[in-house]
Amino acid sequence: MNVNLASTEEIRNLTHTLVDRRLWAEKLLAYVRAVIHARGKDRLRELRQLELAIQMELDDSRVTKPLYHFIWDHTETLRDKLSSTHTDLSDNELFLCACIYLGISTADVAEIRSVAPSSVIMSRYRLKKKFCLTAEDDLESYIQNYFKSDTKC
Repeated sequence: MNVNLASTEEIRNLTHTLVDRRLWAEKLLAYVRAVIHARGKDRLRELRQLELAIQMELDDSRVTKPLYHFIWDHTETLRDKLSSTHTDLSDNELFLCACIYLGISTADVAEIRSVAPSSVIMSRYRLKKKFCLTAEDDLESYIQNYFKSDTKC
């Protein structure tokens, strides 16, 4: 498998950096919007430019795309094995399996994919069904132990 511990740690760090940046920018944006509604034309013009810059910063595709590709590129063996056994898995499902294998939390996967955490939870539920796992079975354990046996439904 072409996943190493340093890569996993780097992915976690990038994900947390992304979340921290986004939270900071959202707070700052709310403050700037409040100041914009204050008086003063010059200040208003400057603050609108700042607001636009912050909104552009919130467009995190510059960070999430490289992170997505980093995860995708470093889990090729896992995805190949899963897709050979479970031919009905989509690329999104294979990406989620890779994230689960790397130990990336549901909230962080949601941030990387720019979706709600509830969407990731629903995707995890659908994966369990595709893998023929019961409600009591652990999806993380299944994926972590996947290379020990070639289990099919």
